[in-house]
Amino acid sequence: MGSMISPSQSAFIKGRNLVDGVLVLGTMGFCEKWKRWMKGSVCGGSMSILVNGSPTEEINIQMGLKQGDSLALFLFLVVAEGFSGLMSNAVRLNFFEGFQFKSDGVVISHLQYADDTLCIGKPTVDNLWTLTSLLRGFEMASNLKVNFFISCLVGVNVDR
Repeated sequence: MGSMISPSQSAFIKGRNLVDGVLVLGTMGFCEKWKRWMKGSVCGGSMSILVNGSPTEEINIQMGLKQGDSLALFLFLVVAEGFSGLMSNAVRLNFFEGFQFKSDGVVISHLQYADDTLCIGKPTVDNLWTLTSLLRGFEMASNLKVNFFISCLVGVNVDR
């Protein structure tokens, strides 16, 4: 997995630490058979719940990974890599201006930690429009939803 996931993504990758970390299957080269396996794992199956140590009747699962499924982390990384690629391309094409460290010239546009993403950039209206467009585009491409109700915008050293 380390060869497929960019160096900016460090969650759940062997040999990488979360603190180091400062669409998707088809575009990454996964074959149709592998994509069908993933779809079958995500879109089917059944489960039961243990109540006082005894299983209930089975419940059919329509979609989603089951809690504790080892595929969850892998699939999250693949999807998170999609957003990471969007942000990196936006910076490369000068649509989004990240934060540049003066000491070494490194530009940071986003950090991902577990299932949280921190987007970092210059406090401009253009950056806000670009970020909004990227998040909405990511929603449409991945079929995931960005929860804007728990998201926040924080200005640092920015005039009111």
